[in-house]
Amino acid sequence: MMMYLWKKNICLEKVRNFVPVYQRADLDWVGIVKATNGNGCWGFPKGATLKKGKKEFENCVNYIISEVKRVERIYRSSKDSKRSK
Repeated sequence: MMMYLWKKNICLEKVRNFVPVYQRADLDWVGIVKATNGNGCWGFPKGATLKKGKKEFENCVNYIISEVKRVERIYRSSKDSKRSK
């Protein structure tokens, strides 16, 4: 997704796959920089493409939209039920 959003800022020569020994849940305690030995990357970015990044970005946006609509429905339902009392 980073490649799709900021292609001009990605130096492909420096990209390397990296899977740290830490679990993702430990990032609050360890920190992303320490967990990734300073490269800030987690996973297999060498397989990244603009097409995959675009799809991932669109999936994230669609998820956020659906969650906002879900919360809005809950809010409206709560507001309507208070009016009927």
